[in-house]
Amino acid sequence: MKKAIKFFFVLMITAFSFLFVLTGCNNSEAISIKCDNCGALIEENSKFCPSCGTECNKEEKMCECQNCNEMIPESSKFCPNCGLQLKEENTDNSDNSGNDNELENLDYDSIRIEMSNFCNGGRYTIYNGWIYSIDFDNNGSSIFSKMRTDKTDYSIITKGTPNYISVDGEYIYFILNYDNNRYLYRCRLGGNELTRLSESNVWYLQVNEDYLYYNKYDISTGKTCGFYRSNKDGSNEELVLDKEIYYSYIVGNELYYQDDADNEKIHKYNLINKNDETITSGISYSFVLDGDFAYYIKNDISTGFGKYSGYLVKINIKTKEETILYNGVHTSGILVNGSRIYFINTNDSDRIYSIDKSGDNIMLISQDTNCAYLYIFKDKLMYHDYDEEKYYIDAVYLCNTDGSNKIKIN
Repeated sequence: MKKAIKFFFVLMITAFSFLFVLTGCNNSEAISIKCDNCGALIEENSKFCPSCGTECNKEEKMCECQNCNEMIPESSKFCPNCGLQLKEENTDNSDNSGNDNELENLDYDSIRIEMSNFCNGGRYTIYNGWIYSIDFDNNGSSIFSKMRTDKTDYSIITKGTPNYISVDGEYIYFILNYDNNRYLYRCRLGGNELTRLSESNVWYLQVNEDYLYYNKYDISTGKTCGFYRSNKDGSNEELVLDKEIYYSYIVGNELYYQDDADNEKIHKYNLINKNDETITSGISYSFVLDGDFAYYIKNDISTGFGKYSGYLVKINIKTKEETILYNGVHTSGILVNGSRIYFINTNDSDRIYSIDKSGDNIMLISQDTNCAYLYIFKDKLMYHDYDEEKYYIDAVYLCNTDGSNKIKIN
């Protein structure tokens, strides 16, 4: 009898222990979570989902909110602390300057050439062996024309003065100054399908990725009326910066512009966090960004008072330290190409010179006097030979960047 009781007691203990394990009552209760990919229930400590194989328990990368400095998950669309809307593709902004990694990856070889041509008014561009440019008919009226670089297959696209000519895909975008208006247009590379894209007068056109950026412009006052962008067909126009600004140019997430109300200094406006920062120390023209540095022409007084000669200045964007490289540069524009800067020398009858970025090794490029409006296209330099007495472009030349192999193209 005692053996039977003992056997029964052992059997009960064994059954209870087995039930204890099955019901999870072992002080380490299993917790189930949902798979982020397929939604299946899985154990919390699982490394992979048994249903779809997605890796689980990945450590969320953190970043610092650029507004309140709170550490937040990198995938956040809004900061949970201050509510700032974040850039979805990358919120790792360590300061108010925008995305440092993105800026480091920008193609500054292209940017400095594009900004150089932009600051000179963008009246010419060369694409696939074609020159798209301003020209003049027999009556001296300006026209927009196209011609091969060997001066064949010349044709007129439309009447008027083109500015900020940009090729993007199968289209040419430009602002046409005609009949006292400055409207935004585009046409096919062949010059056909000419279409007006803006209802208002505009200025300072830039084609950037998916958008057209430009300033609205008041013809009667000669002032800009805010900085806008639209789709490439002119639709969905929206205001980017409600301010009177000039020479506006987008680089990455930064807008560089001349602030007329701030003594014509160059400003940098961050499109993400809306931070507005003064860059240059005085009246500034022809600003060209070159990585951590930039180059521009600094004047003692505004060109509005008839002074068109200033200092060629190199500036460190981060420290704001400025270095004068040369005194006597025409404000019509500079070109930054490779290791050299091209400019019109007001100390030598407006001939074209180049100089190292250090301010050394100045070199004469062209013997032509009264030059204006410099443009650079890969290994080619283009410029106007201007007749100051007649207020007329006497010739347009295309040459190598050292001045050799010059040809007249107009």
